[in-house]
Amino acid sequence: MDSAPVLHTALDQALDTGCRHLHVDLTGVRFIDSCGLHVLLDARRRLLRQGGVLTVAPSTRMVGLLEMTQTRPLFPSSVPPGRADPTEEAS
Repeated sequence: MDSAPVLHTALDQALDTGCRHLHVDLTGVRFIDSCGLHVLLDARRRLLRQGGVLTVAPSTRMVGLLEMTQTRPLFPSSVPPGRADPTEEAS
């Protein structure tokens, strides 16, 4: 299912409110491709221009994509309390 446009719309709506710090919980995501990554990179770029930051709670699969594309350092990880950090598993 192509949900990148849904994610793009949701992030745009949040950013259009003037949000400068955005956290995206992707711990339940079972699949993410380059389209989803592009949406996250675009939101990150917009936030940086506004002096903000985008943090993510990545799924294990997302960590794999970030590692493969060498974009992992661009997304600070923020994991909700009580959940294992998949970035530590991927290291």
